[in-house]
Amino acid sequence: REVQFMLNLLEASSGGAPPTSAEVLFTEFRDTGELPGPNEARYEVNYEFTLTTTFPGSTVEERYCGRAFWDLEGGDRNFWTLRTWEDLEPLPNPTRPCAGTMGLLRALSGQGKATATASSD
Repeated sequence: REVQFMLNLLEASSGGAPPTSAEVLFTEFRDTGELPGPNEARYEVNYEFTLTTTFPGSTVEERYCGRAFWDLEGGDRNFWTLRTWEDLEPLPNPTRPCAGTMGLLRALSGQGKATATASSD
């Protein structure tokens, strides 16, 4: 679903043009130790997601950032599935303010709950 969410977002037209790039930066990514065992883990993640749209003569950036919990499962098979993405709060940044969290972006785009699959390689 995460891949489909990104594809839909990048194909969507905002102000007459789809975003020309998307960049995500993880400023914190740590295992909380709350879900013991080899098959599940909870990570606390701080992220900044930037959508850039280029128009003739100008560039517009939309930033979404927050602190979230990611609950992952499947580590015993070395193939992790993102079971839950829980946005906890937006990250304050007075020099580069954010429009909200990824949850807000999902709501604004009309797309649902976060679930993705990724290899742990």
